[in-house]
Formats: sequence, C-alpha cells, structure tokens
Amino acid sequence: MHALQVGDMDSAYGEVLSTGDDLLLIKLMDRSGPMVEQLSNEIANEALHAIVQFLMEQDLFDICLSWIQHLVEVVLENGPDALAIPMELKKELLLHFT
Repeated sequence: MHALQVGDMDSAYGEVLSTGDDLLLIKLMDRSGPMVEQLSNEIANEALHAIVQFLMEQDLFDICLSWIQHLVEVVLENGPDALAIPMELKKELLLHFT
C-alpha cells in the first residue's frame, strides 16, 4: 500500500494484481475509485479482467458498475481506441454486463 500512499497507482494496482488477492483488489478499487485511464494498458486490462469476474458477485456490482461507467466516459471523450483494450476483453465485458 506504500505505492498507493505516494500516488503511484500503476504500481499499487500492479502489486495487488500480482498477489491474486481479490479482497485486496476490491479494497484498492473501492479506495481509489475508477481510474482506468491512469493505469498502464497492461495493468488496466488486468483490472478490467478482474471486474469481469467480479460482476458475477452481487455485492461487488456497484464497484464494477462505477469502473464500467468510467470506462464508457473515457471512451466517449477520447474515442474507441483511447485505451488499448483487446477485443476479447471488450466482448467479455459486454457479455457479463448484459
């Protein structure tokens, strides 16, 4: 959590994602709020993949929804290629969100 305290969100998310600890990731996502555009493409894609998995859990839906809403806002403001999200991940998001 040192990276979070100093504002290095990419490192904070990278460290948490590397642990595979979903509870810790949920805490970080809740604490930082949605910030997909502030993360490197690799880390953002890993976080979005985790969101796809979390969508199945009713108690995590609000956190996932806030990240997806933010993702939509970034894409609407900057165009569909603003973030390098692989087509497969886009399909997963749409499939699991609908």
